[in-house]
Amino acid sequence: MELATSWRGPLDLIVSDVMLPGQPGPALVAQLQLMYPGTKTLYTSGYAPSLAGERGGFDPDQPFLAKPFTTVELASLVRRVLDS
Repeated sequence: MELATSWRGPLDLIVSDVMLPGQPGPALVAQLQLMYPGTKTLYTSGYAPSLAGERGGFDPDQPFLAKPFTTVELASLVRRVLDS
């Protein structure tokens, strides 16, 4: 959040873990999307998508990448999200 509040350019993509210390990732994303409307989101978690959704409160229809993942998997999903 600190970086985003000082950022002056466009924000194309938010990559967030579903479970963050202090607040769930979807709560952080909601705050960021108020500042940067229309920003696309990619969630990641070490939990299975269904469990991450239950615990973190994110929409399971959102792009999701399970940990552990490779840089190739990350890059591929980032490209698909940005192109959608």
